[in-house]
Amino acid sequence: MFDRLTNLQSLRLSYNNFQRKLPSSLFALTQLSSLDCSKNEIEGPLPDKVAFLNLTQLSLQGNLLNGTIPQWALSLKSLRYLDLSNNRFTGHINEITSNSLEYLDLCNNELQGNIPESIFDLVNLSNLCLSPHNWSDTVHFSLFSKLQKLSHLSLSGCNSLVLGSETSVNYTFSNLQALQLRSNNIIGYSTFSGNFSELEFLELSNSKLEGKVPKWIHDNNLVNLTELCLSSDNHGGFVNFSLFSKFQNLSSLTLSGYESISLKSDVNANYTFSNLYMLRLFSNTILDFPKFSGKFHNKLQGKVPKWIHDLNSLYLMNLSTNQLTSIDHFSWHGLQYLDLSSNLMTDEISFHPLQCFYSSI
Repeated sequence: MFDRLTNLQSLRLSYNNFQRKLPSSLFALTQLSSLDCSKNEIEGPLPDKVAFLNLTQLSLQGNLLNGTIPQWALSLKSLRYLDLSNNRFTGHINEITSNSLEYLDLCNNELQGNIPESIFDLVNLSNLCLSPHNWSDTVHFSLFSKLQKLSHLSLSGCNSLVLGSETSVNYTFSNLQALQLRSNNIIGYSTFSGNFSELEFLELSNSKLEGKVPKWIHDNNLVNLTELCLSSDNHGGFVNFSLFSKFQNLSSLTLSGYESISLKSDVNANYTFSNLYMLRLFSNTILDFPKFSGKFHNKLQGKVPKWIHDLNSLYLMNLSTNQLTSIDHFSWHGLQYLDLSSNLMTDEISFHPLQCFYSSI
C-alpha cells in the first residue's frame, strides 16, 4: 500500500475506521517523521523493527493494539511526541532512551511491573501520563522533581507511592500545572512538602489517604488553582473551610470520603468563593453546615440557609440524601441543576422553574 511513497514525511490517518493490522510497508518508510493513526480500530502487535529512524511524532492512541511495546518506540533519538494510550499493550516497559521526548502518554493500557528509572532522565518531558497501571514497585514521588519542565503529570495504580520523606526536603515543581494521583496507595500524604506555584489542577482521588489535608496544600501560594479533588475513605481530623477560601480562582472543589471527620467553618466569618461553580461534598459527616453550598450523602439537617442565593456563579447544586426540612424563597440566578431529592421537605418550595434547567425535588 505504501511501497511507492518512498519520500513520504508526514502521514495522518486518524479518525477513520481502519481495522486489522497496519501494513508492513508503512513501517518501511525511511523518510517518515510524523505518523498519526489514532482513533481507529487497528489490531495486533507492533513490529519489532522499523525503518523510520528519524521519526519525531508517533500517535497510535485509541486503537486495539496489543502485545508489548517494542523497544524501537522507546529508543528513537529524534522522537519528541509518543502517544500509545487507550490500547491493550501488556507487559513491562523497557528502558526509555528517547531523550528528546517532550510528551509521553501510556495511559489506559494493561502494563505492569516497575516504572523504569530511565523515565527520570527524560529532562525535556512536559507531559507524562502513566495511568492507570499496576505498578508493583515503590515509587518515590520526589524523583519526578528531576523533570523540571513537567507541566502535566498523571500517575495511578501504584501499590506504594511515597509522597513524604524523612528528610523534610522541599521539592520544586516550578512548571507543573496539572497533577493527577488517582487510585494509589499513598504513603506520607500529610507530611509531603513541595513547591507547586503554577498548579491549576490537583486530584487525589480513590486513593488511601490518611490524616488531615496536607500542610503543603495550604502552605503553597496556589493562586492559579482552579480544580481541587481530595477523595478517600481514610481521612481523619478536621477540615476548616477557610483553608479553601484562599484559592480565589477555584472553580471546582470535591471533598469526599471524610466519614470519620466533620467539615467545619468559622460561623462568624464570611468566606468568598467568587469563581466556584461546582462543589461536591459527598459521603462525609458534616457537623456544621459551612458557609457555602454542600452536596449529597452527608448528614445535613434543618433549613437550607439564605446565604446560598449570594452564590451568583453557582450553576449546579446537589443537596440530595440529607435531612433538610425547608428552603427559603430566593432567586436562582444562574443555577441550572438543582437536586433536593431524598430529604424531609415539608414546606412549600417557591422558586421560578424557568430559571432552572433541571430540578429534582
